[in-house]
Amino acid sequence: MVKKRNLKEHLTDDTLDLSLSELQSVPVKEIAAIPKATCLDLSSNQLTTLGLNFAPSLIHLVKLDLCRNQLTELPENFGLLVNLKYLDLYRNKLQTLPLSFCNLRHLRWLDLKENPLVPKMMQIAGPCLDAQGCQFAARNVVKFLGELNREVEAEKLQKEAHEKKQLEKELLEQAQEKRRPKKKKKRKTLPNWLKTIRKKFQKTVVPLQK
Repeated sequence: MVKKRNLKEHLTDDTLDLSLSELQSVPVKEIAAIPKATCLDLSSNQLTTLGLNFAPSLIHLVKLDLCRNQLTELPENFGLLVNLKYLDLYRNKLQTLPLSFCNLRHLRWLDLKENPLVPKMMQIAGPCLDAQGCQFAARNVVKFLGELNREVEAEKLQKEAHEKKQLEKELLEQAQEKRRPKKKKKRKTLPNWLKTIRKKFQKTVVPLQK
């Protein structure tokens, strides 16, 4: 297993080779301290996740090899790797990719073979059987996720607009209710026939003598 303090021993020119190192987590902080390493090989390890600090810390990466790991998902902010041109995800456990993937506009090579992708993503990526297929996958996946992201954002804005309209309507109704004059309670009056009886009764009452 690679020791963190010995990472530079695995550096050749611009490539940091940490393949076959039995890694269960990525030493992000130590890798980020070697900005010269624009090519990172993490293939054939035991990685199940990359962590949210992976992409923001390693924006300088141009080539990333993650094949033959156990990745079930990529972090939502994976699209921060805007300089990435080459990405190998062969033989992992990915079903889909995050929407931020659409920001990888420089991506020219993508291998998604032997991942349990959802049917739509599998159709978009294609078989990736050769270099041309991997170039096709990179172009089409980024384009597809870009379109999907725009749809999601449009739905989000529409929902927010609807909620805002509903709130404004409720506030307006409350304001109108406050301005509406309150109805005065009418004093109950006795019917005429009852008034007549009461007058007669009052006349017949004999005042008490002191």
